[in-house]
Amino acid sequence: MVQKKRPTRERILDTALALFNERRYGAVTTAMLANEVGIAEGNLWYHFNDRESLLHGIMERFKAQTAERLKLRPEPGQALANYVDYFRYMSEELSTYRFLYRDQADYGPIIGKLSQVLPSLYEDTAAQFRSYLKGMRSDGHLQIADDALELAVTNLLIIFRFYLEFAREAGLPEQAGSGAVRRAFRLHLGLFEDRLTPEAFDYLREQLSLDDLPALVL
Repeated sequence: MVQKKRPTRERILDTALALFNERRYGAVTTAMLANEVGIAEGNLWYHFNDRESLLHGIMERFKAQTAERLKLRPEPGQALANYVDYFRYMSEELSTYRFLYRDQADYGPIIGKLSQVLPSLYEDTAAQFRSYLKGMRSDGHLQIADDALELAVTNLLIIFRFYLEFAREAGLPEQAGSGAVRRAFRLHLGLFEDRLTPEAFDYLREQLSLDDLPALVL
């Protein structure tokens, strides 16, 4: 059976996302993108009349994926295992949309519809982090007071939103396959690892494959 070819618009978005992640947003020209897709540059502009519209096309995909991620919540008695599943999901999000987290210096302030949803995205993600930390506390894996928990939630947002951007600016490895996303995971544990039971910390470290990663490479 002959596999149906993906529509040109979707192939453009697929290729753009791969190139932006690999080479950084500012290093990818429209001629380079058209060549990779196998179309004329004019055909590229037929589907996306400027780079901003191309960026928004990718962001629509990003918003759809984050909407699915935000549905995740821990189950009673399963918070630790669910937390591992959650961060594997988030790892995929950061890896798939690496350039969005890393290259804002190239694409500038996020504008349009995404800028309108960012506050609610941060708020909903904070609520999600909070649910997992409270779940681990209820299950006896985490000893943390409410005020410290709220500080951890805020810092979790900062780490996962800005670590790849920080790594780029600091000259640290941040490309696909560099382990940058896993380093962000190792950093996040530093926010509350001293409040985890030893068994819970060992479980998270093993499940997230963190043994070979320092907290920060400078």
